[in-house]
Amino acid sequence: MKSLTHSWWILGLRGLFAVLFAVVAFLSPEHTLRMLVLLFGCYALANGVFALGAGIRASDRKEFMRASLLEGLLGIGIGAITLALPQITEIMVVYMVAVWAILTGLFGIFAVDREDHVTFHGWPLSLFGAASMLVGTLLLFYPRQGASVLVLLLASYSLVFGAIVLHLAWRLWAHQHHAPHNTDLNHASKSG
Repeated sequence: MKSLTHSWWILGLRGLFAVLFAVVAFLSPEHTLRMLVLLFGCYALANGVFALGAGIRASDRKEFMRASLLEGLLGIGIGAITLALPQITEIMVVYMVAVWAILTGLFGIFAVDREDHVTFHGWPLSLFGAASMLVGTLLLFYPRQGASVLVLLLASYSLVFGAIVLHLAWRLWAHQHHAPHNTDLNHASKSG
C-alpha cells in the first residue's frame, strides 16, 4: 500500500491523460479516429521493420527466420497501406465491428433456450441479439457516421476510466498526507 500511496501522481497523470483524450475525441471525433489510424500504421510499420530485422539476423534458425520475415513483410505492407490510405483503414475498422456485431447478435439469438422458463424464454438475450444485429446493420450502411460513433464510445470509456483513476489518485494522495499525522497521534497516545 505504501508504494502505491507514493505513486499517486502516476495514477493521476494516467487519469488526466485519459480524460484529455476523451475531451479531444468528443470535440473532434473525425480527427481522433484519423490519428488513431495513423498511430496504428506507424506501429505496424515499425513492428514489421523490427520483425524483418530479427528474421534476417536469425539465419541459423530457419523456422523462426521464415516466420519473422513473413511477419515483417506483412507488418510493413499493412503499415504502408494504412499510412498511405488512412480513410480506407477507418472504414475497414467500422466494417469489422459491424460484422462482429451482426454475428454476435445472431449467435445470441440462436443460443437462447426457448424451453428455459427461468430466464423468461430468453427474451432479454434475444432482444440484445436483435439490437446487436441492428447496430451492425446500421454500421454497414452508414460507415462514416459509424466511425464517429465508435470514437465517441471510446471517448466515453476513456472519460469514465480517467475519472475513476483520478479519484483513486486523489484518495491515495489524501491517505499519504493524512497517514503521517495519524501515525504521530497514535504514537503519542501510546507513549503518554
